[in-house]
Amino acid sequence: MIIRVVFVLLVCLPLYGVGQLSFSSFERASGVDERVEIGSRLSYYYGVNYIDSLLLLSNRFIVASSSSLEKGVGYRMLGTYFRKSGDLIEARRVLSLANYYLRGLESFQFESEVYNEIGNSYFLSGDGRLAIEAYLLSIDVGEGAQDETSFYNGMLGAGKAFCMAGDTTEGLLYVHRFIDLAFNDDKYEALADAYAFLGMVQMEMGEVQEGMWSYKESLRCSLMSGSKLHAAHSYNNRAILDYQNGEMDSSLFHFKKALCLREEVGNNKAIVESHFNLANYYFGNDINELAIEQLKLSENLSRKYGFMQDEFDAIELVNEFGEELYKVERLGWLRHELKLKNDLSVELKAVAHEVLKTAKYTPAFVSQRESGSVLNWVIVSLCSALFSLFLVLVQKKLIN
Repeated sequence: MIIRVVFVLLVCLPLYGVGQLSFSSFERASGVDERVEIGSRLSYYYGVNYIDSLLLLSNRFIVASSSSLEKGVGYRMLGTYFRKSGDLIEARRVLSLANYYLRGLESFQFESEVYNEIGNSYFLSGDGRLAIEAYLLSIDVGEGAQDETSFYNGMLGAGKAFCMAGDTTEGLLYVHRFIDLAFNDDKYEALADAYAFLGMVQMEMGEVQEGMWSYKESLRCSLMSGSKLHAAHSYNNRAILDYQNGEMDSSLFHFKKALCLREEVGNNKAIVESHFNLANYYFGNDINELAIEQLKLSENLSRKYGFMQDEFDAIELVNEFGEELYKVERLGWLRHELKLKNDLSVELKAVAHEVLKTAKYTPAFVSQRESGSVLNWVIVSLCSALFSLFLVLVQKKLIN
């Protein structure tokens, strides 16, 4: 049986080099711009290595902030922490605060990151429609950023969301375009994520050789990243390749090693997917009892953190290979909810296609967003929702 491997979602933020930076470097920074620069670089580093340190940094950033920019960036960091730790509702609430503080500052890079994180949270919730809207906003806003990677960070997320919603053709167009842009900028960590997702889709489509090539590329790029989370992904990719080559002992070793490192980093989404991958390994080797055990671990964690698609996949596989009547009512409810959340309108598809078409033929990144963007209707709808959420927060006295 061809192992069914789930792609590990990562945020495709601008990939900063940390170098000699440390938390003390942030504490010693004197000006707003310096604190924001150092804090942003540290937030990425902590996000893929030490999740708890990201919480400490974001709280310190918010408390010590002296400007709307710092507060906005601080809440963006905190939103990333909640998203990575699995509290998706809190992540969106905090990200709405980041959006509030950044609005009107023309800080396009950070606004783009906020919308990208909002997209990530909706994607993890299984809501492809709202995820795509947020990712398209990230792309649109990122056009105005000086950092060129802001323009296309949302493309990978949009590609994944389209595939989740059943539009694999549009999704792969976005993924391939993202790979082209990231390759030109030598963004190895982003490429590792993109190739891993591409390999998963190709395997699901029966394109085994193409999928193995993509996993090899992901492994190569992961090894060049230096982060703990990407090291875990490299173990996972190695396990997939070993499985396909019939090297079962090595495959199991690397699947378990990936799980251990993901638990050390604290990325709950990756942990859920590691249990799912181990289940598939055991099913492929006719060790069904251990496979069911891993699936139920994946299911329980998914339900705890609100990863609806992962919960659905785990329950469905238990029914397929183990207990035929296992939680059939819950499975039916999840199927219904996911169908509603991934029903894409004709208008949204048209906007997304136009964005990708523009990206293909734009030779340079623009310095300002043009008025009358094709994304205006998306911006109005999503910003209205975020503003409404902000008003609720005010009423609850969550804003000092």
